Amino acid sequence: MGKVKGRGVALNVLNVYAPQGVVVKQNLWREISSEVASASGLWIIMGDFNAMQFPEEWKSSTFKSSCARNFNAFIHDLGLLEPRTFRVYNFWLGKQGYEEAVKAAVESFNDTRKCLKNWKDEMLEKEGESTNMARKEVEQLEEDMETRDLLEEEEEWVLMESKIVIKEVELKNNADLKQRKRIKWALDGDENSKFFRGVTNSRKTKNSIHGLCIGGEWVTIPKKIKKEILGYFRNRFIESIPERPELECPNIKKISKDHKVMLIESFSKNEIKDAVCEYDGDKAPDLDGLNMKILKHFWHLFETDLYEVLTNFYNEGNISCGSGSSFITLILKINSRSQKLSPYKSCGDY
Repeated sequence: MGKVKGRGVALNVLNVYAPQGVVVKQNLWREISSEVASASGLWIIMGDFNAMQFPEEWKSSTFKSSCARNFNAFIHDLGLLEPRTFRVYNFWLGKQGYEEAVKAAVESFNDTRKCLKNWKDEMLEKEGESTNMARKEVEQLEEDMETRDLLEEEEEWVLMESKIVIKEVELKNNADLKQRKRIKWALDGDENSKFFRGVTNSRKTKNSIHGLCIGGEWVTIPKKIKKEILGYFRNRFIESIPERPELECPNIKKISKDHKVMLIESFSKNEIKDAVCEYDGDKAPDLDGLNMKILKHFWHLFETDLYEVLTNFYNEGNISCGSGSSFITLILKINSRSQKLSPYKSCGDY
């Protein structure tokens, strides 16, 4: 228990590792609910709940409807909200107000992510209203067609326009899936939402590490698994030889003086722009969810700032700590799951 810095509001953090049984889990939900009711302030409840809300989330075992019903009731009764990561989608570029939202955020030095999130919420609300209206129009006119031979010209136009609105929403949802699932089509028209959801769920199941054999014992506690993974790969990257012999190659080929100068000269704006343009547009270099496509599209807004950052790095040798963030991904190099870490290879994502 602590307090939110700057606000003085009480903050309670509860780490959960739920058991497997349905009954004991239900008892745990009651205990947590009682604990939350007895303490004031905000609550963060996290950990391994060993429960799913919906059947499509569970792929590696049998879905238990009673367990899901209890879990959903627990979430609803406490008013819990699951945090969602923010992500920029490429199809937003064609949406009304998107470019204005980005420009306003950059020019006023506001949080671009926050401004885009507010714009997205407003956009989804408006789209939801127009989509619901279009569906009602289509349903009503299709009912009228069952009792009448022909529709009036104006009604036919309304029917056509309503179907276009619904189709645009479906295309948008497929665009979401394309980017979220990181799968490329040979042709943009070859779209199958069910297939891509299946691929995503399969990838999640395969990439999950549910347990490891540590010291001859099977361990499923996330904290112990993370500690074992950290120690294993940290030892892999420790330099075993503190002093290595110098390499002397008197007859080795050398680069020209012009190439030497080119390698140590300051970054040019064209070099920076070319490097940015070579990136995959769907890649997000940071946790804020702003991908490279937004940087490319609004290059005229970010060019000067990025150039100044890299010029300062060249002259002073300093760069913001947040700019050097990196993530380590573990890639399983065999087809089946392993109880040990040796088949996993680390891949740096910078």
